[in-house]
Amino acid sequence: MTPEQGLTAPPHVTIVIPVYNAARYIAETLDSAFAQTYENFDVVCVDDCSTDDSVEIIRQYIETSPNAQQLSLIQLSENSGPSVARNKGIAAAKGIYILPLDADDKIDQCYMQKAINCFIADPAIDVVYCKATTIGNDVSPYDFPPYDAGEMAVRNLVFATAFFKKSDWVQYNGYNENMRTGLEDWDFWLHFTEDSKRFLQINETLFFYRKHGESRSESAQKNYSALIKQIRKNHPKIFGFKAHLSNAHLRRYTLKKVKRRIKNIRKWIIHIRLKKSEKIIRVAGVYLLQKKTDQV
Repeated sequence: MTPEQGLTAPPHVTIVIPVYNAARYIAETLDSAFAQTYENFDVVCVDDCSTDDSVEIIRQYIETSPNAQQLSLIQLSENSGPSVARNKGIAAAKGIYILPLDADDKIDQCYMQKAINCFIADPAIDVVYCKATTIGNDVSPYDFPPYDAGEMAVRNLVFATAFFKKSDWVQYNGYNENMRTGLEDWDFWLHFTEDSKRFLQINETLFFYRKHGESRSESAQKNYSALIKQIRKNHPKIFGFKAHLSNAHLRRYTLKKVKRRIKNIRKWIIHIRLKKSEKIIRVAGVYLLQKKTDQV
């Protein structure tokens, strides 16, 4: 019997919030965390050397909020990125279950209760997440396709704000700290995929992802190629040659890349041929013009 199965009291949950220059949103994020209908939880904020008023706002929250005993603050000595911040927070977490939450996002008041109900109903479940919508500059559904282990090798299907067991975090040595500029959540979930862990999506919108042009998702897009290369190095079991042969999703993805490269090469060849043709036409034109001038 696992520790999670043997518990009679409601299992404890820790929400871990990495914070970096989130003064505009952190109070709203904390309000959504402490609005949970589930009661047995705490919140750990990890400040990653913010240069704005984020720390002061959190401290004020601790001093004035009736939930002060459930909130703690860790301050890093140097800016280290979200993987390190999450790892520090989870290492200090009291909870059996962990919920990462970015400092500009929000969760529905029922998210925790419904997730814990799922774990209790089926202890074999390893990750619980939900449907989502964006808030901020763009309000629209933020739903990923249903989880599929094969498809997970091609793209991330589970956002970071999902519940998992701290014991799994320990088993996988936490978030990989070489994913400093993004996609660390996808990299983390791939450990679960490698071990055929079970993911369950609640068919309700309980997570609210903020889009404001400054989010890390936008930043990750700028470094996407380098991050993908790092993910492939981190997970040879998924991205090795044998995996490509056995994973239809990876084969299709690779085939698309090959076709795209062939198409680009063809465009380049056509471009070079056109350039050569233009040069030949210009040279011929100059020659004919010179010949005509000589005849005159």
